[in-house]
Amino acid sequence: LNGGRTPFKGRVVVYQGGSWGNICDRNWDLNDAKVVCNQLGFGNAIRATRGDVYSPGTRTFMMSNVGCVGHETALSFCTHNGWRNVGSCTHPNDAGVVCSGPSPTISAISVTTTSVVISIENLPQLKYIVGFNINWYKVQYNLADGTGVTMFNTVQPRDIITVDNLVPGKTYVFKVAYIAANSTGPFSNSITITTNISVPGHVNTFSGYPIDMETIHISWTPPTVTHGNLVGYYLEYQGNSVDSDSPSPPSVRISSSSTSYELGGLYSDTLYNLTLHAENEVGRSEGVSIWLKTYKNECNEVDN
Repeated sequence: LNGGRTPFKGRVVVYQGGSWGNICDRNWDLNDAKVVCNQLGFGNAIRATRGDVYSPGTRTFMMSNVGCVGHETALSFCTHNGWRNVGSCTHPNDAGVVCSGPSPTISAISVTTTSVVISIENLPQLKYIVGFNINWYKVQYNLADGTGVTMFNTVQPRDIITVDNLVPGKTYVFKVAYIAANSTGPFSNSITITTNISVPGHVNTFSGYPIDMETIHISWTPPTVTHGNLVGYYLEYQGNSVDSDSPSPPSVRISSSSTSYELGGLYSDTLYNLTLHAENEVGRSEGVSIWLKTYKNECNEVDN
């Protein structure tokens, strides 16, 4: 395509017999334009142009009375008067097209708590555009509810784009367009991605004391939760001798609103290892452990 202000519009030129030439606009219509846009990989045909829409061509006319159905894979498969058999057609009776430009396809390669890596595919067939290069990409994203619309242009035209500084646990919608020859191509498909959430930090100032022979009181300071919501605590406890043969230590779940707990039903005069984890939607924090011993039974038996 020659003479257009973007790579996807202009006079149609064809190569045959060792040279390039124009097409006469006699009977030129949208079906012909569809074949041209499809053959070049330039998306859908928006319009077939006739006459001096673009700067007049100076090449020899190669085709005239082109009659495409619209599904042909190349212009040479459409009917026409024969190569260079164009009669009295003269400039500026040049056939042209306006194509939409191909829409790139994007997909997510990886997702973290604050970033998304996107792959771009289905780019223009650059071999058909003289002097055409993708300069950079325009990236647009927003939250799933439509707020927080952000746009930026990449520094380099790489086919892998990283979007940083996202909020953990939020759902975003992304789309990408390429910018080339001072023109922005159509946007890609939209993809919806939810950033990851990491586990919370561990609890702080975990401490406790025995209340009686069977009960231990524990207390703690809530952890810092930067991602997601604190959903509760998970307490594991194991007696130094009584639970040592258990395949897994006993455990109990505690409400997220609690900062203390009384653990009952224990053995007297037994040293317990207690490990407390904080939990959110995706997992548990590292455990914080303390050792506490229940009181000994000091009652004496009376002889009868």
